[in-house]
Amino acid sequence: MIYVLPGMGADRGMFSAPSWQSIAGAKFVDWPQYGGETTVAAIADRVIEQAAIPDGATLIGTSLGGIVACEIASRRHLKALVLVASAVRRQEIAALLAALHATGMPCPNRIRSSGRR
Repeated sequence: MIYVLPGMGADRGMFSAPSWQSIAGAKFVDWPQYGGETTVAAIADRVIEQAAIPDGATLIGTSLGGIVACEIASRRHLKALVLVASAVRRQEIAALLAALHATGMPCPNRIRSSGRR
């Protein structure tokens, strides 16, 4: 079975394109309802439980889904792990956030209000 995890704030609807739907055996996972999780590890545990992800599965994670998929990989013996537009290590995220902060434009509302697109 192939489990596909969306990015932050998204759900399985982000995979409605024919290219995603053509993946045989894919299960498009929605995020679990928030239950007080404060770490990626806790989110990974909830996703494993909700989606019933077994050993031997293949995971595809986009953005935050990729980060959670990496954490799931530390808990399950996976057949394969595929990351799409995702960080692998915390240091990558920290560097990206630092670079955005340095520009003074990390907030999309700020960008829109300045007239830039």
